Amino acid sequence: DETPIKAGKATKGKLKQSWFWPLYGDQDEVVFTFSSSRGRQHIENTLKHQFNGTLISDGYSAYASYVAKNEGVIQVQCWVHSRRQFIEKSLRPYVRHWIILHCCIKSKTRSEHRN
Repeated sequence: DETPIKAGKATKGKLKQSWFWPLYGDQDEVVFTFSSSRGRQHIENTLKHQFNGTLISDGYSAYASYVAKNEGVIQVQCWVHSRRQFIEKSLRPYVRHWIILHCCIKSKTRSEHRN
């Protein structure tokens, strides 16, 4: 999920809008890439066509575009953005049940893989 940051001079007394694009690796490493653009090109330049795995993101269409062009990549919604959408859509009564169901399914899947 890209995060806005003000960096570099736009004009006297003003900073440019830029973005950090955090990446979390399969060995718990974290990298913050930097771009002056929020465009899809940064995702493609950073991940190239070498990434396989789960891409956790908000609903930004640039991620969906990358996933559509790359086999072996699965896009999932981040919890914070999912929660925000539930609240905005007045689905609060269902959130707790949805989270419990999700956790039960995840737990069952993990235990099946261990056996």
